[in-house]
Amino acid sequence: MSNFPPQPNEPQSGGELRRALAEAQAEATLNRDRFLRCRADMDNFKKRVERQAGDQSAAAKRSLLLKVLGVMDNLDRALHYQTDEAPGRDSLLTGLRLTYWQFGQLLQQEGLQQIPAVGRPFDPRLHEAVDTISTDEQPDGTVLQESLKGYLLGNDVLRPARVVVASAPRPDAQRAER
Repeated sequence: MSNFPPQPNEPQSGGELRRALAEAQAEATLNRDRFLRCRADMDNFKKRVERQAGDQSAAAKRSLLLKVLGVMDNLDRALHYQTDEAPGRDSLLTGLRLTYWQFGQLLQQEGLQQIPAVGRPFDPRLHEAVDTISTDEQPDGTVLQESLKGYLLGNDVLRPARVVVASAPRPDAQRAER
């Protein structure tokens, strides 16, 4: 026995000691569960913040690439515009081609891929039909022309290709031709 007087909350008998031990163990278990839940909440928070940061980065990249595509389109148009009257035409075209190629390489390094269109079946996820041409030379639904190139960023469509699609001639139109 100790020389100190018993404290008011101190258990006196073996039964009281067991009960106090059980209560302390229950409280310890409860505190451990709270700790584990808090730690899991913190892990989930970290993952959510990382995911949001990645989403913001991807959105910023998409926005920038959409702006850059306008410049790319103008370079493409300049390459396809031909006139025999312009002096130094060959050197201008060579410079434009080199710039266009370098710019294309830069965009490709950033994950941009051109959507194949002409000669392929129309796919509404990748193509935007701007017109149809009635023809029996190509299967119905085949892309005949591309008026604006489309691009993928990773697996997502950044901009659909604007295309002209073949349509089967209507029977009434064929009769009218005869």
